[in-house]
Amino acid sequence: METGMMIASLIEFFEGFPDEEACEGYLLEVGHPSGWHCSRCGGVRSGRIRGRREFQCRDCGHQTSLTVGTMFENSHLPLRKWFLAIYLATHDKRGISALALSKELSVTTGPPSTCSSASARRWPRRARSKCSMWRSKSMTRTSERAEEDGAGGR
Repeated sequence: METGMMIASLIEFFEGFPDEEACEGYLLEVGHPSGWHCSRCGGVRSGRIRGRREFQCRDCGHQTSLTVGTMFENSHLPLRKWFLAIYLATHDKRGISALALSKELSVTTGPPSTCSSASARRWPRRARSKCSMWRSKSMTRTSERAEEDGAGGR
């Protein structure tokens, strides 16, 4: 999935993000456009830790998560579920309630409660601002208007 590319349909979403690796690749591309750098020593040589969303610096051995500094930090939900939640929350002019979203994603509680950095009230706005591929001016204005009016499935 190219950065800045708009996703217009659910079919395009599943084609662009067929698995967790595609989501991780996109997050790496967006979060580190010039490549990964160690936050401790500034080194650029790294290796992926197998089975985890982490990198290890080959110079100092520091390990860091791909999701550090993002709204996905400290969440155990797969990135693909998060990406799908963002898509669903931003592509319906009426919005989606946390209950409906949790049913669609087969999680026991709504995604806002699993994200330490976002409150349930501000979650859709934060998701839109962090994920440019789902930005749509008309969609953003409609959703923000609904949030201001107290609507949007809350």
